Amino acid sequence: MNLNEFKTQEDSWMELYAPDGTKTDIRIQLVSRDSTTYQGRIRKLAEKNRKATRGMSITDIEKESMNIYVACTVGWENMQENEKDVKCESDNVQHIYEAYPWIYENVREFIDDRANFLAN
Repeated sequence: MNLNEFKTQEDSWMELYAPDGTKTDIRIQLVSRDSTTYQGRIRKLAEKNRKATRGMSITDIEKESMNIYVACTVGWENMQENEKDVKCESDNVQHIYEAYPWIYENVREFIDDRANFLAN
C-alpha cells in the first residue's frame, strides 16, 4: 500500500447544498484539519484555555470554534446576500456562518472529513 494515496491536500472546494438538499451554485474553498492554519488555531485555543484561570465558558468555546472555521475559509464563489456579492473576508465569513447556521454546519462537517481533502 502506498501511503501517498492518502496524503491530504492543503485545501479543497466544497459544493454547498441548501437545507432542502438542493445543490446551489455556491462553492466554498476550505483548508483541511491537517493544514497549518487549522493546527495553529487549535494550538491558540488550547493555549488560551490553559492560561484561563477558571477555564473558558461555553460561549467562549463556541466563539473560538467559529473562529477556527472562519480562518479555514479561504475563498468562495457566488456568495450573495440581499442580491449583493459578499466578499470572502473574515468579518463577512463570520456573519454568513452566524446568519445561516446550516452553512456553518456544512463547513464544519466538510473540514472534519479528511476524505474531502484527498488528492484525486
